[in-house]
Amino acid sequence: MRLTLGHILLIIVSLHTTPALATEKVANAVSHPLAQGKEIVTADDRIAKYTFALDWLTAALVTVTAIQLIFVYRADKTAKITAEAARDSARAAIGIELPIIKAFTPNDLLDLSAPIPPSGPYGLSESFGPPGRYSALSSLEFKNYGRTVAFVEKLIIGWNVIEKLPVLPNFAHIVPIERGTIIKEDKQLRIDPSITIELTDAQIALISQEEASLWVYGTLFYQDFLDSYHTAKFCWRWTKDEGGPNFSFKNDGDPPVAYTKNT
Repeated sequence: MRLTLGHILLIIVSLHTTPALATEKVANAVSHPLAQGKEIVTADDRIAKYTFALDWLTAALVTVTAIQLIFVYRADKTAKITAEAARDSARAAIGIELPIIKAFTPNDLLDLSAPIPPSGPYGLSESFGPPGRYSALSSLEFKNYGRTVAFVEKLIIGWNVIEKLPVLPNFAHIVPIERGTIIKEDKQLRIDPSITIELTDAQIALISQEEASLWVYGTLFYQDFLDSYHTAKFCWRWTKDEGGPNFSFKNDGDPPVAYTKNT
């Protein structure tokens, strides 16, 4: 049963009497012949009983309110859990349809006789050992493993000669991407970065002595059909093959997550 404030006030008014009326009732009770020899109930006794009853009713009201609050809290929590589950299911359903771009590890590094010119032909040869003064990537290839088209925005590339990469990458080059470039589902895109990697004699010596590696890393930015941005990151090191004299790019070396974590 739900107790309201009106009910409580009605109980208090009906139970309490004035001190004069209580005294008169006690006097009459004492003078009455039938009351002689029996226990006399005073006004204080009645007030004590009424106070006890009022305390009990208040405690009952507090208990009922607390129970109601518990049910309201549990219902709200259940609604939140249901809403979060529905949201996660929607995200998972959308995620299945999104494009997923990954880069292929390049097969070779090109030795150059001079930096790549802005235009026109230039001399090159395939490298199988430590890089020379000037070198370049032959090409970069990306594949869409998702189920919808990826709209390519831009490509940034950096490189470093070091044993262990710093926590955050430094991208020194922006590769121009033709407007409207896309990668359809299960299709590939080849990009010629045309970037010259120029090394010092000290850097070449560190690589030759296997005290450092040439790291090449980058990020391809693209959009999905919902206009949300994603990244396809890559990080490779040009190092000596195990058990052989030749060098090649390897997808190893435990680079920091900033070089490899896609979004």
